[in-house]
Amino acid sequence: MAMAVEDISALFVKDDKIIADCNKFVQAVATKVATEYGMKFQEFSSAFAGTADEIRSRFDKSPFNSIGTDKDQATKLANEGQLVLGGLGLYEMKKYEPKATMGHIVVIAPGGPSKPLPPSGSFHGARGGYPYCYQGAHNSHYRFKAKTQVDAVFPKHALPFINYTYIDILKKH
Repeated sequence: MAMAVEDISALFVKDDKIIADCNKFVQAVATKVATEYGMKFQEFSSAFAGTADEIRSRFDKSPFNSIGTDKDQATKLANEGQLVLGGLGLYEMKKYEPKATMGHIVVIAPGGPSKPLPPSGSFHGARGGYPYCYQGAHNSHYRFKAKTQVDAVFPKHALPFINYTYIDILKKH
């Protein structure tokens, strides 16, 4: 039986080198998912090549199935066991966080919608109502070793504009 996307993601967030970069994290998860689910590796390889911006720019091209900004659909599909991603490219991120220097991409995890989290210390808190996720991050403050919340890792003004996509890994290939 194939490992679940969540189990694969939970495995890679424990690797300090992989979680130091969001696109490397997503690439590692995607590679393992392709192996586990018998996907065409070449198709996965080119879909996940490059930076978070490059990966995000392919969200509406095969093998991805765009679901736009529908956070509830992203949560539903993750709960069903699909490989779901959320992200913003740099050009999108700069609209909401002018100091941004790169885009960001995450693997959506089952269990949502998220619960509100109060601010504490250097953590800005989270509004709740968004999907859960696993991720890598350039900024060490955001290198979570477990599932976290989309609304804790993207700028709050950008949350309604996060783009989601999925790859149907459960259909027969």
